[in-house]
Amino acid sequence: METREQKSWIASPILVAGTCLFLTLFGSCARDQTAPPETEPIPAPGDIWVLTTLPFNGTVQDILTVGESTVFVGTWGGGLFRSADSGKTWSRIAADITDDVLCLAGTSDGAFLFGMENGMFRSEDGGDTWINVLQSSGGIPEDIFATPAGEVVAGVFYGGIYYSSDNGISWIRLSTKLDDRLLCVVISKLGYFFAGTNSGMLRSTDHGASWDSVDGLSGVRYLAVNPNGILFASTASGVHRSTDEGITWTIGDGLGPSPVSLVTGNDGTLFAGTSGQGVFMSIDEGTTWIPLQGGLDETSVRSIAVTHEGYVYVGTWLAGLFKSRFPIRVRD
Repeated sequence: METREQKSWIASPILVAGTCLFLTLFGSCARDQTAPPETEPIPAPGDIWVLTTLPFNGTVQDILTVGESTVFVGTWGGGLFRSADSGKTWSRIAADITDDVLCLAGTSDGAFLFGMENGMFRSEDGGDTWINVLQSSGGIPEDIFATPAGEVVAGVFYGGIYYSSDNGISWIRLSTKLDDRLLCVVISKLGYFFAGTNSGMLRSTDHGASWDSVDGLSGVRYLAVNPNGILFASTASGVHRSTDEGITWTIGDGLGPSPVSLVTGNDGTLFAGTSGQGVFMSIDEGTTWIPLQGGLDETSVRSIAVTHEGYVYVGTWLAGLFKSRFPIRVRD
């Protein structure tokens, strides 16, 4: 089962356009002209994005893609939506939920989780029915991260970090001392826990029993890890990367300020959504970034996800959901 790519390294599909597709968009790529194309012909840059038919034109908080055609969308004030046909048609699920759905994740046993004001919900039937599995006393679940081993961590507004070893069925609170506003969580490939807060980043090498501050980062809004084990953290100054399990961090070039969302694929390629400058792409593990703005009517991006086929969904602030007109994937 594929889970949301920006939230787990376990089942991320082939992501952004390979070097060839990427360079074709921006002007140069030597390739065998007799070889059959692996993707659709590339439109002009102005045709990269198109607004979907999602019946909600507000803020898209989070996106989860599953398999080749199923997409879940959590919204700010509009509840939860699902498409079973690659975004052509949509239906609201859990119809009694019209509040803010802040985070989504798929688990290794095929279930789905979403967080909202009154707790964390889990579905084992594709979203038709849901059970409240975590009623946190400290606040609202803001982020979820799942691993292939069945581990799940959830960050809660001013409520600490919660942990599940059984794909989100049962939960324990890891610490009562993390009282800052938790914005994002991730588990590294070595099993270390990371938490981004308003103040900075925290790191645990013992499954949450103790936590240390990570120097040099403040206001960490989003965390991601790629299949090579490289960690990424977005702050107001850009996207930082670490190749040593969070001990040291460097920042890439070419990305505007205030990145607020990240997605990583099997090949280490990244997309970043920013607050006011649209979508950026990196094919060198966050070292350099190139904008992909054509056709994106709203440049304040809240969330990003990628399908198995390489189509990219972009959730915006107050302007609904966009989708790439063509797959953007790596060509070897």
